[in-house]
Amino acid sequence: MNELKLAKQLEEAANLLIAHKEEGGCYHFAKKEMEDTPINKNLYIVLGWTRDDDDCEVKDRFYDDGFRLAVKVGYQAVNNIMQTDYDIDFNQVYNKKTGDVCISELFLYEDTDFQDVAKNMIICYEHVVKHWKEYGHE
Repeated sequence: MNELKLAKQLEEAANLLIAHKEEGGCYHFAKKEMEDTPINKNLYIVLGWTRDDDDCEVKDRFYDDGFRLAVKVGYQAVNNIMQTDYDIDFNQVYNKKTGDVCISELFLYEDTDFQDVAKNMIICYEHVVKHWKEYGHE
């Protein structure tokens, strides 16, 4: 996966979501089908609006009425037709033994370095791919 290309895609997608806040939605990148039972899953890097604390002190362009743009590694069943809601349609993997979520989520702010975000997402994505069988996924 190309870090510079992903950084550019993430920044462009964030700008489009900001320009059309009233429409909501999300973008997903780097689709990879993962073997799973009873149905395979698609793994992605996802960018979209997620709930932020209403008392948030940082109300910049990445924030809108209680929601903030964020990026995470998420998955969904290959037969899922819903791909519009960051929080509902894309789950994060979790440790089967402890129940702890493999947190990859990063919130976006004015000083966000998209290349750094891309680098971190690629690391998390590759980690999840490598350890897919060890993690839980519904």
